[in-house]
Amino acid sequence: MANTPQTSKLRRRLTVGQCDPVGSSSGAGGSNQDAKSLISDLKGKKLLDLIGSDSAAPAVGRRMSYSTCTDKNLKRRQSYDNKDEVCEGVGDAKAGKSTLNKEGIGLCCKKGLKPESPNQDSFHVVRNDKFNLYGVFDGHGPNGHDVSNFVVANLFKLFVGAKDYDTNPEGALNDAFLNTQAMLLHTTDTKEIDASMSGSTCTVVYQPLDRKELIVAHVGDSRAILMTNKGGKMGNQDLTEDHKPDLPAEKKRIEQAGGKVVFDGYFNHRVFTKDGRGGLNMSRALGDTVAHKAGVTAEPEIAKIPLTGSEVALIVCTDGVWEFVQSSEAVQLVSKYGKDRAQDAAEELAKTSWDKWIEDSDGEVSDDITAIISFF
Repeated sequence: MANTPQTSKLRRRLTVGQCDPVGSSSGAGGSNQDAKSLISDLKGKKLLDLIGSDSAAPAVGRRMSYSTCTDKNLKRRQSYDNKDEVCEGVGDAKAGKSTLNKEGIGLCCKKGLKPESPNQDSFHVVRNDKFNLYGVFDGHGPNGHDVSNFVVANLFKLFVGAKDYDTNPEGALNDAFLNTQAMLLHTTDTKEIDASMSGSTCTVVYQPLDRKELIVAHVGDSRAILMTNKGGKMGNQDLTEDHKPDLPAEKKRIEQAGGKVVFDGYFNHRVFTKDGRGGLNMSRALGDTVAHKAGVTAEPEIAKIPLTGSEVALIVCTDGVWEFVQSSEAVQLVSKYGKDRAQDAAEELAKTSWDKWIEDSDGEVSDDITAIISFF
C-alpha cells in the first residue's frame, strides 16, 4: 500500500510506527455517564480497603500493594533509571521492596533510551492471605505513560471491587478491562488524558491461594511465562500469546471493522485506519481509541492455568524484555537464582535485555524494560 506511512529506522522495533495528530475528540462517542461515575467513585477508594471489604468475605490480616507511580522528575530521569514506586501495607505486611524480596519477588521498571519520552512502562503487585495479583503495563504513543499510570491506578481496584472476583475471576477481569477502556474513552472526551493515539498493554495474573491455578488475562504483547522443573530439567510454559495484527483471527476482526493490517517493511505488521492513521503493532490494547475504530479491542484473552507442582517461578515482562530474549533464555537466566535472590534475577534479566537493545540499535534506542519474577 503505497500511501501507508513507513516507520523510521530508529522506531522500527517500537510499538507505534506513526502518530498523526488528531482532533481532541476520540470520535468514539460522547462522554459515558457510567464511566464518569466509575472514575469519581474510584478516586475516593484505596485498593487495600477494597480487599475483603464485602461482608461475605471477611477482611484479611495481611495486605500489600506495590506499584510504579508517575515519575516526579520526568525531565531528569536518565535512561535505565528505575521508575518511581509506591508501597502500601496493612497488618503484618511491611512496606518496602525488601519484604517482597524475602517472599521471592523481584521487580524492576527501567526507562529506555528514548530521550523524548518518559518511562511509559508500569507494574503492580498485590499480595495478601487470599490471593496474589500481578500486572505489567506497557504504554505507547505520545501519552502512553499517562495511560499506563491510569491503568495502574484503576484496573486492580475494578477487579477486587467486584463482589464475585474470587468466585468468577474471569468475569471480573473481563469487566475490569472493558470498564477501564470506557473510562479512558471518557478521559479522552474530557481532555484529561488523550488516549486517541496512545495506549497500553495489560497483562494480569491472578493466583487464588485456595486453588491450584492461575487466571491470566491480557491485551497486547507483554508476555507471562512459567518457569518449570520437571525431573530436574528446567523448562518454560508460555501463558500468553502476543496479540499481533497478522494473527488470522485478529486480522479478520480488524478488516471486518474497516481497518488495514500492513507489514511495515522491517519487523512488524501494523494497524491503520481507512485514511492511513495509526501504526500500532498490536491488535489489542487499552486506550488507542482511534485504532479501536479500526478493529483493535480492549477485550482480554483469558486463560485458566492449572498448577501441577512443577512450577518454580512466574515471569511477567513487557516487550522491552521479550523483543530480544526468548522465553527459554529467560528461564535459563532466572534459574541461576533462588527464591532469596529474586531481585538479582530481575535485575539481570533487565540488563540482558538492555544490552541486546543497545547492540541492535548501535547504541541509539532501547524500549522501556519491566520485569516481575515471583518464585512459588
